[in-house]
This record gives sequence, structure tokens and C-alpha cells, in this order.
Amino acid sequence: MDSIRSFTTIIKGFGTLIIRFGYVSTSLTLWETSTSRTITFTRYKKLTKEERKEKLLSITKENLQNTIRTLLFNAAYQIPLYRFSSSIVPLATHPEVRWNFIDPFINEWKEIGQIVTEHKMRVSFHPNQFTLFTSPKKEITENSIIDILPLSNVSCYGD
Repeated sequence: MDSIRSFTTIIKGFGTLIIRFGYVSTSLTLWETSTSRTITFTRYKKLTKEERKEKLLSITKENLQNTIRTLLFNAAYQIPLYRFSSSIVPLATHPEVRWNFIDPFINEWKEIGQIVTEHKMRVSFHPNQFTLFTSPKKEITENSIIDILPLSNVSCYGD
């Protein structure tokens, strides 16, 4: 099993090459651990103001709890790499939604950081398919910058 997670190969003239295995956001081994449940903006608009807030809070809480479960699974099985879902927070950067997804979940965000730090995990994220920095349309590029800001705060290598 250790050979699957991490192995070292000596390459003549280049020293030691360390290859580490990980995966992107969802473990196929764990049951009910989607870290990217979401709600479409179309569905969101049909809800009342209170229902909208509750839906965003409940989906985000579930995604964060599943992220924590997945990270703990990775720690237990010594899986050193993990790529966060870019959809942990539904509609986080939609221009007509923009909501505070940090304060209500400060404990969950801190726990994620503690797990990553304690187990020396190397984490990253990949923006979703709608994040496009090379668009000729200024608003698309501006929204793309807004899209990556929340995840850039949780994705670091500690260096």
C-alpha cells in the first residue's frame, strides 16, 4: 500500500525523485462525501429570501463537513495530496448572490486548515470551467478573478 501512496526512484544524474499520489476532491471509497453539491442560479431565484439563505448554508455546511471527512480519510491512509473542489461553496461568486460564506463556517475552515497543516498535506484547487482569464469580455475576466480569491486562501503549500 505504501508503494501506491508514495515512492522514491533514483534517476541517474538527477538525484531523488519523489512521486506522491492523491486525487481530486471526491473519494470513491467513502460513502456520501460529495464536496461539490450545489444549487443552480435558476433554482436559487425561485426560492424565497429565507429559503435561499438556508439552502446556501445547508449545502455549504455539507460540502465542508464532507471535505473534512475526506481529509481525515486521506490522513488515515497517508494520502499526501488533495485537490479541493472549486464548488465547495455554491454560488459563492455569482454577481447576483455574493454572500458571506466565511463567518458562518469559521470553525469548519479552521478545522480544514488544521488537518492539512497537522498531516503536512499538499493541497491545491482548480477553478471551474467557467473561470476564464483570457476572455475578451472584461466582466468575464473580472468574475474569474473573483472566482479564485476564496479558494486561494485555503490552497497553500506552507512555503
